[in-house]
Amino acid sequence: MFNGPNIVILAVIVFFLIAGLQLVLSMRRHGVLAYLLPTCFLFLAGYNLYKSLFVYNPHPTMAEGIYMALGLFGFASSTLILLICRVYQGRKAGE
Repeated sequence: MFNGPNIVILAVIVFFLIAGLQLVLSMRRHGVLAYLLPTCFLFLAGYNLYKSLFVYNPHPTMAEGIYMALGLFGFASSTLILLICRVYQGRKAGE
């Protein structure tokens, strides 16, 4: 069974969920919570990286790699949306 299109659809849905949440957090008056989402994703990726390096696992699986990829994908997309929102708010305030 070929699961390629299903993975692409899932990735698009996850991206829109992350982007929507980041937009809601970024467009508030005091968007301090907007910095929390990229930080959580970065901790998720870093934790699984260091766990796989320092904890002995005789039967390794792909779980750590998948969580690292999800953390890096979430960090990159939420940071990009955060930067876009900050530039938009800066230009809007400058008018």
